[in-house]
Amino acid sequence: MRSRLTGRRLASQLTSWFSTTSSCGSRSARQAALLQLPPYPTTTIGSFPQTPELRRARKLFKEGELTAADYDTADARRRSRAACTRHSS
Repeated sequence: MRSRLTGRRLASQLTSWFSTTSSCGSRSARQAALLQLPPYPTTTIGSFPQTPELRRARKLFKEGELTAADYDTADARRRSRAACTRHSS
């Protein structure tokens, strides 16, 4: 740290960042009431598997050779196959 004052201010902040006055159980209960999430929430952040068929459909859509409806159909087909594969194992 270049400055002792900065180092002391940072150290005092770090202490407060990792301490809490409430229990884990009470925080969990408040979060559950506020967020109303399912038991195992999932997100769509990240990459989905992309088949060669879907990549080709995306390319054709971007080039204007495939309608949005046709692209959506190709994507729905891919998701349907992925769901069937996942549930059959």
